[in-house]
Amino acid sequence: MIYLDNSATTKPCPEAVEAMAKAMTTEEKVGQLFLVQHPVYTPIEELQRYHLGGFLFFGYDFAGHTPESMSAKIAS
Repeated sequence: MIYLDNSATTKPCPEAVEAMAKAMTTEEKVGQLFLVQHPVYTPIEELQRYHLGGFLFFGYDFAGHTPESMSAKIAS
């Protein structure tokens, strides 16, 4: 399946977006509507079980971090 168009951008092509949405269960689609605080505070099992849509970061999440250390924290 092609997820990106052939241009120089990384814009998803409409066909790929539609195919991914059709392949998702209703539970997965609903889960994508919810955001949670970074997984340091949310167990990974909950993220997987509820198909959560993304993470929220607050000011105190950045305290004492550099851009590089935050990137590593997010990637872990």
